[in-house]
Amino acid sequence: MGLFRRFKGDPKTEFANMVLADLRDRGVSECSYIEDDFAVAYKRSDGGGGHIYLQNTFADCDGADDDYIRQRIANLVQAVAFPPERPSSWAEARPNLRGVIRNATFGLGAPDTAKTILSRPWQPFLSEMAVIDTPTAMSYVTEDDLVTWEVSKEDVFAAARANLADRRPSAPAERQIMRFVDAGDSYFVSMLLVEGWLASFALTPQDRPVAFITDTSSLVVVPGATTITPLLEMAEEEYSRAGRSISPQAYTVDADGRVVPYPELAGRDDAVKVHRAATILAGNEYATQKHWLDQRHEAQSVDVFTASCTVMQREDSSLFSYTTWPDGVDTLLPRADFVAMAADEASFFVEWPMLTEFVTLEPERGLYPVRYRVRQWPDAETVAALRSRAVSP
Repeated sequence: MGLFRRFKGDPKTEFANMVLADLRDRGVSECSYIEDDFAVAYKRSDGGGGHIYLQNTFADCDGADDDYIRQRIANLVQAVAFPPERPSSWAEARPNLRGVIRNATFGLGAPDTAKTILSRPWQPFLSEMAVIDTPTAMSYVTEDDLVTWEVSKEDVFAAARANLADRRPSAPAERQIMRFVDAGDSYFVSMLLVEGWLASFALTPQDRPVAFITDTSSLVVVPGATTITPLLEMAEEEYSRAGRSISPQAYTVDADGRVVPYPELAGRDDAVKVHRAATILAGNEYATQKHWLDQRHEAQSVDVFTASCTVMQREDSSLFSYTTWPDGVDTLLPRADFVAMAADEASFFVEWPMLTEFVTLEPERGLYPVRYRVRQWPDAETVAALRSRAVSP
């Protein structure tokens, strides 16, 4: 592990000890490390308290120097344990709202007592959230805030996007690759939420600008390209190393200028890489969701099988995903390239679109990424029809 190599003990424990030291320096004497949750519990002298979850900041500090680590810890403690007073009115909150892009599974695993972060799907496996931006901290808007401010979810997201539009950087007048690196308050990645901003990089009507958001602080924009294979390879590497990763995928605009995932077009030399990026993102997000669902189901004694989205690599380095639908088992299916129909007799694979031609799948409410609850195995006639269309991944 690259983090804290100079420490003799466990890096996570040493990191938690640094957080505890920062709290004690601020006069918080009641604080302790909760190893199982990788969190620090604290109680201030005024009676306020809670938990500081460390995973994201710990990952962000991987390989960083001492000054950066200390500053990140100070920022974390300030934001969580000593946050500024939340706006009590819509008039106070509105000017400080900003939109942010996060993984669909962001926030999963928070304690049941935590307030629900306001969120809505943006792109496959990515969500749009809103934050309250202040000079010393950034805090996520919660569903409780809507009640306090007496506004709708749509009001919050509209204001957050409008505030971003007021600070958007201009597109260059010449064709060049642009990398925007956020120092903490620029919200460059969030600019993809601003209507028409990515499309403004097109120098000709035929251009389809391409963007990459591998982590929460880095945005790469290409005004136009005939192939993006090298850029996808770069994005996969950066995504794999990022402490706060977002996506290895490429994003572009449709005919109306709306941001969409870069399409996987048959016959293009970048099609395999485009699919690879989408598969990596799906596999990671579904794995995080499965871990959370398994823990929740065990705690609540819920008897349901959460199927994995398994990612496999072929000999040509292309990737595919598959999930398993077992016969006679109440199952939550993720969407995958292939579905393994696990019958008592010989199992077989079918492509996802083929499955949906024969079986009506209903999304399970409240889950993003989307999963489909399948309580009953298809009838014998349907299984026979699917078996006749079996494929080899």
